[in-house]
Amino acid sequence: MTPTVEVSYRVMDASSDERLKDDLSLLSPEERERHDRLMFAADRRDFAAAHALVRRRLSAAGGVPPGDWRFGAAPGGKPYVANAGAPDLVCNLSHTRALVACAVARGPLGLGIDVENLDAGRNPSGIAERYFTPAERSWIAAAGEADRSIRFVELWTLKEAWLKATGAGVGAGLDAVSFGLDAGTGIEMQTREAADGDWSFVMVEPAPGYRLSVALRSSRAWPRFVIRDDAGERAATPLRWSRAAVATA
Repeated sequence: MTPTVEVSYRVMDASSDERLKDDLSLLSPEERERHDRLMFAADRRDFAAAHALVRRRLSAAGGVPPGDWRFGAAPGGKPYVANAGAPDLVCNLSHTRALVACAVARGPLGLGIDVENLDAGRNPSGIAERYFTPAERSWIAAAGEADRSIRFVELWTLKEAWLKATGAGVGAGLDAVSFGLDAGTGIEMQTREAADGDWSFVMVEPAPGYRLSVALRSSRAWPRFVIRDDAGERAATPLRWSRAAVATA
């Protein structure tokens, strides 16, 4: 059976005050507490929207009301669905300024998603020098000045998505995995240790100025990614993808 990964994203600039109130109403007490501790209003808005989005998408797949989903945390901190008797679902979420996203699939799978703003004021060369592999740093350096930030963010989203899918998180080291992006649409991955299972990746531009990447580990058939905005009215066209078993370093 072909796994299907449902990916949803939402541009926050179009959100109404009423919609944001609805988002807040779905949060658990623990999520609401984390929301309230955030200093900036935009961060609180995006946090609420991301957590409400994944609840709504889980409900579309599993039939439990959005406010009734419960989550636990694995030893590495990765959240998982903890409802007793709930469908075998896995999920992951991500948010950056003014855009939120989530991915939902039927498990057991390793699933991770990351979304980033291309204009986040980073120092691509400095961060890459510290955290990226030599091959990745060379690929960034080979780009023109205008494209270096784009290449950096594309690699960063893939790394984050992979680390979240493994459950290891950034504590495992961003240089634990190395990605290669060819001149076409391909994504290749190498890891320091043998990869656990078969990996598939997809990268899209959900809105101008953003990149979104999804990583999926599955021992079953190659997956089908369904990517659309929260209203289901438009689908983001993949920029890059991988459907082949990956090689290890």
